[in-house]
Amino acid sequence: MLINLSNHPSALWSAEQTEAAHRQFGEIVDLPFPNVNPEGDNVYIEELAEEYINIITHKHFSNPLPAVHIRAN
Repeated sequence: MLINLSNHPSALWSAEQTEAAHRQFGEIVDLPFPNVNPEGDNVYIEELAEEYINIITHKHFSNPLPAVHIRAN
């Protein structure tokens, strides 16, 4: 499984990108990148990261652990 953690839905990827992802990872799951408060401190960033780690590792994505593609812009 490949989790696409970005604001670029896999439905908009090129055919080549989608085919390569399916070949390497099987299923593609889109998980929107969170809105990040630019004024957030280190604690805020750590908590947000922990939240997304928990989403990825403890939801229906947990076994086996997926590959994660992250794109923030």
